[in-house]
Amino acid sequence: MKYVKFCSLLAVAFLFVLFFSGTSAAVSRNERTGKIYMTIQEAIDDSEVQDTIVVDAGTYEENIVINRENLTLKANGTVIIDGWRDREPVINITANGSKINGFTLINGTHGIYSSAGWCNLTKNVIRHNDIAIWLMDSDNSVIQENEITDNTGGIVLISSNRNIISRNNISSEGSGISLESSAENTISSNIIRNCLNGIEAGFSPSNVIRENRIEDITENAICLLTSLNSVLRSNSIINASRAIKIGGGDNSVGHFIQNIDTSNTIDGKPVYYLTGISNRVYNGIQMGYLALVGCRNVTIKNVALSKCGNGIILANTNSSRIENCNISDDDYGIFLLQSSKNTIQSNRVHMARYDGIFIHYSSNNTILGNKISFSGNRGIHVTGSFNTIYGNLLLNNSVGLLISAYSKGNRVYGNSFINNGIQAENEGGLTNVFNLTRPTGGNYWSDYTGEDKNGDNFGDTPYTFSGGADSLPLIRDPLQKLKVVSMDPPNGSMSVSRTKSLVITFSSIIIAGTKYYSITVRKSTGALKSIIQSISGNRLIITPVGGWDPGVKFTVRIPVNAIENIAGTTLSVDFTSNFTSAIAVTAIDPRSGATGVSRTKVIVITFSNSILAGPSYRSITVKTSAGRLKPISKRISGNRLYIKPVGSWSARTRYIITVPRTAVKTSTGNMMAVDFKSTFTTR
Repeated sequence: MKYVKFCSLLAVAFLFVLFFSGTSAAVSRNERTGKIYMTIQEAIDDSEVQDTIVVDAGTYEENIVINRENLTLKANGTVIIDGWRDREPVINITANGSKINGFTLINGTHGIYSSAGWCNLTKNVIRHNDIAIWLMDSDNSVIQENEITDNTGGIVLISSNRNIISRNNISSEGSGISLESSAENTISSNIIRNCLNGIEAGFSPSNVIRENRIEDITENAICLLTSLNSVLRSNSIINASRAIKIGGGDNSVGHFIQNIDTSNTIDGKPVYYLTGISNRVYNGIQMGYLALVGCRNVTIKNVALSKCGNGIILANTNSSRIENCNISDDDYGIFLLQSSKNTIQSNRVHMARYDGIFIHYSSNNTILGNKISFSGNRGIHVTGSFNTIYGNLLLNNSVGLLISAYSKGNRVYGNSFINNGIQAENEGGLTNVFNLTRPTGGNYWSDYTGEDKNGDNFGDTPYTFSGGADSLPLIRDPLQKLKVVSMDPPNGSMSVSRTKSLVITFSSIIIAGTKYYSITVRKSTGALKSIIQSISGNRLIITPVGGWDPGVKFTVRIPVNAIENIAGTTLSVDFTSNFTSAIAVTAIDPRSGATGVSRTKVIVITFSNSILAGPSYRSITVKTSAGRLKPISKRISGNRLYIKPVGSWSARTRYIITVPRTAVKTSTGNMMAVDFKSTFTTR
């Protein structure tokens, strides 16, 4: 009896130790044989191909190796496998066709490490591991509906192809999903948040990335490096420091051959990855990302991009324009790769991690009127030839301008270099020039200490820097004052064509200011005239809607803050100018082209204004279609010109009336813009 009591107490003590040691008395069962095992590994070691091992709820301190093909490992309840003791993978799969379902895997070097193919890893909770799931040389596996949190890295594929990664929730200190040398995988419908990188691929072509939600990413939401022919569809990126990064170590155009459409969004804005597009204009469109690959004659205007990744990319893109865009907080502001004859104008690039504008293996581009500030490396970086860099503001960049070795024939002038750590460096040799001849000269340098003793607005001594010199440095910053230098037509002009566009030229490249839409053109009565206004370089262009009313005096007014240059400088006072549109014929009797006209008919031409005889009044003619002059008499009454034949008009004859543009005028001297002609045929 005492022995029995002792054994009972011993059993209770054993259960007490099991309970407080954190290891439950759980078992594993082989469904085929019904055999019970105290450890999972025992059950696996005693299994055969295609067996199913069911593991009861509890905590198992094991590091498991699955070396039986087509083995299924299934959790019955909450099953925790803790790999902390040996610091190896919690589950190491070496046999094809393994299925892992419903486990919680913690404290391993890897939650699951697989070097096998055709595996199915579903509905597991994987946390507190170095890497949650690692596939090495593993093809055709499915990773689905797993909860992956608090690991150093999420899902990693190395040399693994045609796998499906779907409907997982992932957060990690490192990358959510990483692919290296892995192709034709499908990554879909995952939620990836609070990671260093969302999805990154290196040397991994032809993967499909679709319908993922990627948010709160410290670095790159999607990063494709040397991973061409990726397909991106319906991914939503929210609050990422860099949304999409594409490139490769050698910056080959081939890296940018991707299949990405506008179904992808960044903070709700569509991704524009334009390939092979020609002769298109995108003006003021909401964009989350912009790349032009293999495009020609494409214009991008009035677009704002921030934290999109690469900034604006032009790869193998020619004869295109990027104008009046705002780009901030990206690796590059504007990146040209193997692209030529493009115009990059009036853009604002702020806080690029590397270069504000990078002209890489690109030639014959024009970079003008841009503001580039606070770039981590260079404001403008040139590794190409025969580019023109004019009228830009380079402000507070680590290096204002770098022209790298083997870059030749670049022209740099009219720029303002303000407080850059290093203003400029030229490694490309003497064919790169930093000033033109007078009166244009060179650039403004905020740290120039020379003098201008002769008052010609150029420094008396060159400004020198590493590898180069500006022989005609500007004494005054050209961007500190903005003025109108000309207007076409000039102030007070008369006889201005009804279709004439007004062109106001400013002293520097301009952009729209806060009062841009307060620019007005008014009639002498004070009534507003409807206009369309646009900016091109340093010119403001005003076009009338429906033409200028004939014979009317108009006044143009440009308020102080309507126009500014890239430095934010505005006009000091409102600009006004006036012109008078040409008078015009408003009616003629008989109408032009009339037939059956009476031989005694007096021609009546009605004008928009009261008229007088002008310098060419005697040159008004009526001729037959054969060119024979018909004698006529003329008189003016009010706004009408009367033409009467001497005798009568010949029968069945076609006549041509010509009124030279200066034949009649108003009392102020306003005349027509062009000659007036009309025809009629007698009966």
